[in-house]
Amino acid sequence: MYQRLKRFVQFNLPDLLVARFVLAHLQDEQQLLLVLDRTNWKLGATDINILPLSVLSVRWRTFSLPLNWTLLPHSGNSTMATRIALVERVMPLLEGQKLLLTADLEFIGRE
Repeated sequence: MYQRLKRFVQFNLPDLLVARFVLAHLQDEQQLLLVLDRTNWKLGATDINILPLSVLSVRWRTFSLPLNWTLLPHSGNSTMATRIALVERVMPLLEGQKLLLTADLEFIGRE
C-alpha cells in the first residue's frame, strides 16, 4: 500500500491539472475555504505518516479536495518557503474569488 501511494503522489500530471478540474466545478461558489495541511493516515489502528506531503485543498461541503501538493524530502513540517510556493502556484487560478485560508498551528511563520 505504501508503494502504491508513493507512486501516485509522485506521478507527473500536467501542471495544476487537478486544481483546474476541481476549481472548474466550484466556479459558482461565493467564497472558497482553502486548507493547508500535511498527511497523517491510519492503517487500521496504526498511525502512519505515510508520506511527508504538504497539501493545499479546497473545502466543498464536507469534503476537502486537493488542489496542489508537495512531496517533502524529509519527515515533519514543511518550511514557510515551501508553503508559500504551494499557495502561490494556485493563486492565478483563484483570481476574482473571495478566499479564506486555514491551517493548523503547526504551520506557524512570520509570512
